[in-house]
Amino acid sequence: MYKLFNHKPTTTSTPIGRAAKACLLLLPLLLLPSCSRQEADVFDDSAANRLNKAVREYIEVLEAQETGWVLDFYPADRSLGGMAYTARFHDGDVTMTCELGMKGADGKVMAVGDEVESCYRVITERSVLLTFDTYNPLLHYWSEPDGNDSDGFASDYEFVFVSASPDSVVLRGKKYGNLLRMYPLHESASEYVKKVAANKSALSTVPRQRAIVDGNAVPVSILDNHFNYSGADGKACHVPFVYTPNGIRFYEPVTLTGFSFREMTLDEDGQLCAADGHIQLPMPTLMERFTGSMTQWHFIYSTTNRNRCQMCDELYYILMEAISTCMMEAWESVGDMYIGTNKLPASDDAHRTVIGWSTTLMSFGYEVAYAISMEVLSEEENIIAIKPLEGATLFYNYPFFQPIVDFVCNNSPYVLTFNNTNNPTQVTLRSQKDEEQWFTLRLR
Repeated sequence: MYKLFNHKPTTTSTPIGRAAKACLLLLPLLLLPSCSRQEADVFDDSAANRLNKAVREYIEVLEAQETGWVLDFYPADRSLGGMAYTARFHDGDVTMTCELGMKGADGKVMAVGDEVESCYRVITERSVLLTFDTYNPLLHYWSEPDGNDSDGFASDYEFVFVSASPDSVVLRGKKYGNLLRMYPLHESASEYVKKVAANKSALSTVPRQRAIVDGNAVPVSILDNHFNYSGADGKACHVPFVYTPNGIRFYEPVTLTGFSFREMTLDEDGQLCAADGHIQLPMPTLMERFTGSMTQWHFIYSTTNRNRCQMCDELYYILMEAISTCMMEAWESVGDMYIGTNKLPASDDAHRTVIGWSTTLMSFGYEVAYAISMEVLSEEENIIAIKPLEGATLFYNYPFFQPIVDFVCNNSPYVLTFNNTNNPTQVTLRSQKDEEQWFTLRLR
């Protein structure tokens, strides 16, 4: 018994022994450098100081460009394409211009090239932001509320810096994520946006329907600030762009039959060229310009004078019946009927080529449309086909316009006669099936 209760335990079985063993095991770990010491080796300064340094550097980049910057701005979901802006930064102020005429909250209309001054800041949150934090009607137009629509066009006025150098600044919208790219401006801001507006006016009415890639024709189109083509996998691609003074610049690179490019420029022959000359979008032919029209060709008619209606008898009586029914059933007058680009923007109606009607009820105007396709069948003989697709804007409310659609489409194909082959303002479409069926359209 004595031996049992007075047995001396071994050293390793005592609490003191276990503690000593644990210390020996921890000793190598204690001799290792700490994580905080490693971080200090990587970052010579605190996160806050690094952000403050970035703020100073970004402001310096923005304000060092004394003539300002060109901004490729993409509002909303980019369905409207891009808009050209300029911005000149100085001592917390920013002076902006835009390729568009805008109306401010005070109702004042600003012309293209008008300068508007407001404030800007470069601030830190989780990252460094450029914020346009006082009202500027040119920029905040895209984000200010509109009636019950609390976010307007759902566009940003605060942007996270992605990169910044004297040659370019790239930012991303804080809320909606669109990229905003900035390039140095080398002329007056007003002159730049006026050149952009003039180039847009010239190019947007000239429908480009094909690209020539190393001598081979590839179908493409330019419509509503979008370049449309088929990708390598056959899927339809729609890349938005902004107009520049001498061409167009894309939101992201376009890859067409193996060639990638970000810009296209006009040459002396009126071709848009890219990829070091491998790709050209030639000037469209007369027939391509009509079938791909980016404006409206209007029917010529009068409800009081038959002699002023330039169309065959059958279409005249169909049209007069539709106008009369519209007045009796909908209490609306028909002020215009046309063939061409939908008067509504793509964001309101994706159908682009239509037979359209403009109606008025009291002081309210409405647009009605039926989608069609137009195809060149013969360049040499000026023959096109017009085919029905489907009802577009509000057409379901106006079934009395259907006989007009039927007449136009059922008498296709048509032989076209223009009043001028270089700059036509009027064209007569005469049915190839029956020469007695015809109508004349004109530009306004």
